[in-house]
Amino acid sequence: LLYKHWTLEESMNHSAYFYGTLELHRDKGIRALKNFFATAGISPSAYKQLYSCMPWPVRKTIQDKFKEHGKGYGLSKDKMFLQQFVRDLGPLGDTKHALWLQEMSCSDAAHILLALLSFVPANLSGSR
Repeated sequence: LLYKHWTLEESMNHSAYFYGTLELHRDKGIRALKNFFATAGISPSAYKQLYSCMPWPVRKTIQDKFKEHGKGYGLSKDKMFLQQFVRDLGPLGDTKHALWLQEMSCSDAAHILLALLSFVPANLSGSR
């Protein structure tokens, strides 16, 4: 959810799970995060970009890289990723990268709906 709107590095810094597990509030944790990226083969130029701007091969293999190398840093594959429904374009998605930009997960839809439902126009609220 988070990595779609921030860089990969920012999203991990703002994730409670990664922040706590890697102890990102300490210098040691920041070094561990950068070492994790290096071990997983994700270059600084890739993890400092918005997810949608990252190179396609990195985006396509990022979950596999996290699952493979996360164990060495105390990361659990069950807690790194939110299990949700997403649209699968099949082979078309591999050749038409621009179609990814229109993708919306169920979690994104729930957050949008919650934001819309929690907004109360001033003329309908009891306070003035």
